[in-house]
Amino acid sequence: MNAALEEDLPTAIRKMKRYLESPSTHMVLFKPIKSNIAEAHGQIAHLLESEYDAETIEMVPLMPPPKLMAILDDLS
Repeated sequence: MNAALEEDLPTAIRKMKRYLESPSTHMVLFKPIKSNIAEAHGQIAHLLESEYDAETIEMVPLMPPPKLMAILDDLS
């Protein structure tokens, strides 16, 4: 997921901006994507917290929510 956020998603956003000129259209299209990513991230974090011990959770490179939101905000 981290690699997709840093490589694949920015590429997709650049392509979208190339073909769609209106910034308001970009916002409309990107908002549900951003929401789905944030929701999935939260579900993964909740699953980890409810099913695994702290040592195992530390092994998962889950991005902190503020950093995730900063990346998503920078892309829009």
